[in-house]
Amino acid sequence: MNYSIESSNAFVTAVNLKPHQPGVLDGLTFAVKDNIDVAGFKTSYGSKPWLNSHPPAVSHAVCVEQLLNAGASCIGKTISDELTHSLDGESYFYGTPVNPKAPERIPGGSSSGSASAVACDLV
Repeated sequence: MNYSIESSNAFVTAVNLKPHQPGVLDGLTFAVKDNIDVAGFKTSYGSKPWLNSHPPAVSHAVCVEQLLNAGASCIGKTISDELTHSLDGESYFYGTPVNPKAPERIPGGSSSGSASAVACDLV
């Protein structure tokens, strides 16, 4: 099955950040776990109470800047367990990302959205 950003349920929010310049990562895409800042977007740490009590990021995290400077595009922020404190990958607030290799199973880990995005061939 082909998965989209929506059908993978791996993303808190889709973003469309183009690279700052050409580089060694031209044509590649990446997503960031929702504990990494992306300018103009809120970072929720997998928690809607945290999301609702904090402003949007004013700048990109260094790792995001580095990837954009190397030619990659960012397509979204991925689901994580609340405050990144779990091993199962199920989010009370955002749902559970798809495990495309075993859809009847949970994806596992606080980086479940990131793992799902990779396994769904979205990044």
